[in-house]
Amino acid sequence: MKTFWLGLLGLFMGVCMNGQTSHPIDSVYSQCIEANPSTHGMVDCANTAAQAWDKELNTYYQLLMKALPAAQKEKLRAAQRAWLSFRDLDQSFNAGLYQSFDGTMWRMIEADVRTSRIRERALRLKSYYDDLNTK
Repeated sequence: MKTFWLGLLGLFMGVCMNGQTSHPIDSVYSQCIEANPSTHGMVDCANTAAQAWDKELNTYYQLLMKALPAAQKEKLRAAQRAWLSFRDLDQSFNAGLYQSFDGTMWRMIEADVRTSRIRERALRLKSYYDDLNTK
């Protein structure tokens, strides 16, 4: 059963990563799941990874805000506020959807979808910052 859950999670994470390179947070997340293969353990691992990605997201947001000219700062601020609204609404939908399904695996999928959403935005902000510094 443990192999089934790890395989399912690996498949799901691979789809969510969509060809992006691995990050140290991803490695810690995977190791955490291997060490804590229960549903509760995997959800805790996803929550920990989401917090780490949120910190990463905020780091790159702050770096961009320091580096951008005033007009671009306002655009980034507006985009980030819109993304935060999207994140909250999408998570509300995500939670409602997966909580309506039978079976504990859906709790893990819900947590991983949330984590992947934050990961994606953090990596997008990092990409903007990297591009800004390589021009």
